[in-house]
Amino acid sequence: MGRVHRFSEEEIELLISAAERGELMVLSSDQTGKWVRAGPCDFVNFDDPEVAARYLEAFDSLRASGLIQHDEGILYVLSGSGFKVARELKAEHR
Repeated sequence: MGRVHRFSEEEIELLISAAERGELMVLSSDQTGKWVRAGPCDFVNFDDPEVAARYLEAFDSLRASGLIQHDEGILYVLSGSGFKVARELKAEHR
């Protein structure tokens, strides 16, 4: 029996956005604090810090599960398993 993955909506969005090139970044500014960029998408609402906080939690969860690995500096990448899961999710959500 295969492993059942239960992902939050935010985790799914991050994985789908990173599915093509596998790149994610944790960005920050003095005005807004930290947020996640996955592929071409910035997961932040500059008027509501709760949005960035939810996606940072999702990012940390994916990293803890081994689907995201640190590359260097602000750059993180999907692991082999991360690519597999991200591309499966992307195909399901078309």
